[in-house]
Amino acid sequence: PSRKHPEYWDGDINWLGIRDAGYHHGGTINETLQKTNELGLENSASVLLPAGTISFSRTASVGYVVKMGVPMATSQDFVNWVCTEAVDPDWLKWLLVAEAESIKGFGKGSTHTTVYYPELLSLHVALPPLEEQREIVRQIEKLFAFADRLEDRMEELKATVEDLPHAVLDRAFRVQL
Repeated sequence: PSRKHPEYWDGDINWLGIRDAGYHHGGTINETLQKTNELGLENSASVLLPAGTISFSRTASVGYVVKMGVPMATSQDFVNWVCTEAVDPDWLKWLLVAEAESIKGFGKGSTHTTVYYPELLSLHVALPPLEEQREIVRQIEKLFAFADRLEDRMEELKATVEDLPHAVLDRAFRVQL
């Protein structure tokens, strides 16, 4: 929807933008920074996409990947996949996250890189059976959860180490060393 028409904005339809995709890269997005309305959609080339749609940013900040947790619309800055029952949306999301750097290589433009639709339409991948896709997703999410736990533990240890000099000085001045 045109920004020249304020009546198209501040509605109740989530509008996925590059900043949203950057904040939620690799995750599921349920709320966007900007919202449009029915009038905005009617006066644009955009459509309301269903929850589960996978969006890949293809202009400016190429390579952000998000899964829509609720219906929303996007600008032409994104290419969107509405998965059939043959494709697990989370599998496609992780595939695109993994291949984002390779896909960026197809971008054109010196000021601002864009990956055009013909290049994206020529993208081919081996599609494993649905159960295998789900197992891949399960393993990826298990590893990310483990990494998150490690990161939390490292933060705890870092806080302990940062408190250590104070504790040593405190004991030294109490003659407890």
